[in-house]
Amino acid sequence: MKPEPMPSRAENNAYKAHTLTAFSNFNLIGIRTKLEELLAQIGRSNIFSQYTKHDISHIDRLLDMLDWVIPKDTIKQMTPTDWMLAVLAIYFHDAGLVVTKQEFDKRDLSDFPQFRDGVLNNPIPSAYQERARALNDIERELFLYQEFVRVHHANRIQCWITGEDSTRLGLATEAADVVAELVRNIDDDFRADLALVCKSHHDDDLWDLSKYNPRRYYGSLQDESANLQYAAILLRTVDLLHVTRDRTPSVAFRLATPTDPKSIEEWAKQMSTVSVRFVHPRDDSDKVIPNATPDTIQVTANFKDPSGYFSLTEYLDYAEKQLKQSHQWAEQTKSKESLGYSFPWRSIDTTQIKATNFVSKQFAFELDKPKILNLLTGHTLYSNSEVVLRELI
Repeated sequence: MKPEPMPSRAENNAYKAHTLTAFSNFNLIGIRTKLEELLAQIGRSNIFSQYTKHDISHIDRLLDMLDWVIPKDTIKQMTPTDWMLAVLAIYFHDAGLVVTKQEFDKRDLSDFPQFRDGVLNNPIPSAYQERARALNDIERELFLYQEFVRVHHANRIQCWITGEDSTRLGLATEAADVVAELVRNIDDDFRADLALVCKSHHDDDLWDLSKYNPRRYYGSLQDESANLQYAAILLRTVDLLHVTRDRTPSVAFRLATPTDPKSIEEWAKQMSTVSVRFVHPRDDSDKVIPNATPDTIQVTANFKDPSGYFSLTEYLDYAEKQLKQSHQWAEQTKSKESLGYSFPWRSIDTTQIKATNFVSKQFAFELDKPKILNLLTGHTLYSNSEVVLRELI
């Protein structure tokens, strides 16, 4: 039996698209090799050096997750073009985080000065602003340019893929040229849609079928069509769910020695997360229901101190809301377009997130509003009515 040419099942399904006209001059294996070199640059210029991993190992984990995130019935419906779109979107979605020293040195030629001034001069104080002001000049510039790129990295990769001018988002000439060369031999329409799907993981408009066409054709054959909305939902989902410790090995943590509070929080959150997997549906007697479609994702983690625990649980609340929204979008499209693309995921099971040596509950207090209101408006606050007039004045 001939060995598969690519590392993952998703990539091998995408590889089959090479027989189609839109991809006849495209080399997926070569793209992967060159992309690995590009992603390895993330963090090398002191920008994102304290972030969790965004290299090829992150990409491989997302591709592996597609094996169970996509239901079996939907896998049968997906075309080689569907797979190519999903795989390339996962390949490129974080490439906008690449920052060279040359780009950083030319930061003032982009929209960065306005971004920096907006943070530092915001009249509404915030912990984010205080964090930036507490740094020395060069640390502040590095931190804020990092934030500038993080905010715009989805727009950056869209521009790099389509060849649009992206200088206002940073003078990333070297990285933009590499990406442009990688996608040069792809059909123009497909390239524009790939850029759209890459950008979508930072957008919240996947309901818009005029933008994310579920029946997009790049040729006359059914195999030359793709569901843009579904590809965008897949990218968003697997990117959200990669919070396991394989992304933050302890050796890398010691080498990076992060000092930024947000980076420390992210590392602590992910270093304690063991697995993210689906769970089989069960009946009232806790027996697995045969042939039932799973709709719940279970997160397993063990924290020995509070660092990262509350960050993870708060993040998973957000991720669950995103899953429910994606489920709703996919179901609406499935019904409207009579398509067989299903996205069953609606909830996240956090019962296997364990806390050792600390209380895993957040405490708060509430004022008794009726009594406070009565105190402030009743007759007991001031014994002399003249005092009321004095206080009003």
